[in-house]
Amino acid sequence: MFLFPGKKNPEMPQYWHEYQYMNRHAHALKLPLETLTFTAIDVESTGLDLKKDKMIAFAGIRMQYLKIRIQESLEILIHHEDFVQDHAVHIHEIMNKEKQKGTPENKAIEEILRFVGSTILVGYHVQLDRRLINRSLNDLLGKKLLNPVINIPDLIRRIDKPVQMVYPSRELDLKAQCEAYGIEMMDQHTAAGDAFAAAQLFLKVISKLKKRGINNLSGLLKK
Repeated sequence: MFLFPGKKNPEMPQYWHEYQYMNRHAHALKLPLETLTFTAIDVESTGLDLKKDKMIAFAGIRMQYLKIRIQESLEILIHHEDFVQDHAVHIHEIMNKEKQKGTPENKAIEEILRFVGSTILVGYHVQLDRRLINRSLNDLLGKKLLNPVINIPDLIRRIDKPVQMVYPSRELDLKAQCEAYGIEMMDQHTAAGDAFAAAQLFLKVISKLKKRGINNLSGLLKK
């Protein structure tokens, strides 16, 4: 049972208080990377307009001791009553009949927060995934994610090119980077497939960064 010091908003669901409690302290920036827990995530949306489109699929996979833990993963299809099928459904192969079997948004958010806990979130253009999750969180609770996030392309820039160099867009494509690092992509453009690819790519990049003396979270977050 969780015990929470001080006052808490009684209107907030218990899972939010538990999530907030787990993230109450700043993450230890100097701990070795091997001791940290990461979660690779990917989110698919109803379309390409981040101002109006919503999250319809989430996938996450845990990484501990710099190893992927397949058994610790989560994949959710999210049901929206006002969902309208559009071009994004074709892109992500999430048909309307499948989404009708999905989890209601409020329950999906609870599952996502319980799954990510206080782990460090990793993804390919992860700021877009965070924005979609935060939109749901804000609509439901008026809150935002508390986890640190690491964007894989930012790490790749530090290895392959000078920071000042402008990347052609194709070089920042997840598929292109997976090919460059010898990773075979499966189920591309699905949340689960892209999250698994991101996890593999992250560990490949971390291996190179460690050889350059980056051994803790502070080093990863440094711009």
